[in-house]
Amino acid sequence: MSDIDGGSDAGRTDAGVRRDGGLNTDGGADAGASDAGGIDAGPRDAGPNHVPMVMPDILANRTTVYAGQVVDLALGVTDEDGDFLQFTWSGGGTFFENGNPSAQRWFSAETATPMTVTLNVSVTDGRSAPITRQIVINVTVPRFTDVYANILAVAPLQGGQCVGCHGTMGMFQIAGTRAGAYAQLVNAPHNRGAGCVNAGVPVMVTPGDVQRSLIYRKMTSTQPTACGDGMPAMSMVIPASPLQFIVTVGSWIRAGARDD
Repeated sequence: MSDIDGGSDAGRTDAGVRRDGGLNTDGGADAGASDAGGIDAGPRDAGPNHVPMVMPDILANRTTVYAGQVVDLALGVTDEDGDFLQFTWSGGGTFFENGNPSAQRWFSAETATPMTVTLNVSVTDGRSAPITRQIVINVTVPRFTDVYANILAVAPLQGGQCVGCHGTMGMFQIAGTRAGAYAQLVNAPHNRGAGCVNAGVPVMVTPGDVQRSLIYRKMTSTQPTACGDGMPAMSMVIPASPLQFIVTVGSWIRAGARDD
């Protein structure tokens, strides 16, 4: 496949808009998702139809990712007749539009083991049979290095979800090193008290068990009442954290929350 340079339980988005309301983030890996949309190729020629010219490969900025890492996808298409072109993207994971329907951003579902995912796109001018292209993405289990560097320790202005609320001022301190952060999370007690513990969420991260891991329950807004608000606090969406971050953290926990 050609490359171009360009970040579950997660549910799906489409048409470039996050649609998080009512998502169930407790049920394991996403069974799949699709995104459909069309673009106008220009003034339509009323004469005999010409089949759209479709590039042989879907372009991707990367073909090996950890679970939750975003891939930029694009398909080059032209139509001599200027017909309206309809694109349908499909495959396991979550798609969202990246400027127009011929370009998408995608991330995988949660996984505790490495996997390959085949993504498909079909395009039609409405007057000829759809033309299909596909690409295979290799998905690995996130390392804690990925979790720390891309979620826990990212500056707020760059989209970090933890340091913006906690940093050196919150009740939970984010360590300045990967090793320190790991010690604060895995099998580490939280500060939500006995009520949260008795509700079945005993520590920040329970290896292999997302339901007994406070960080995951708060990111997905599934925490018991005794465990406080979602994370980030005062979020107006459900789940509270971005879906791709939930996939990364959830996959890491499900695979045993290894220190690597």
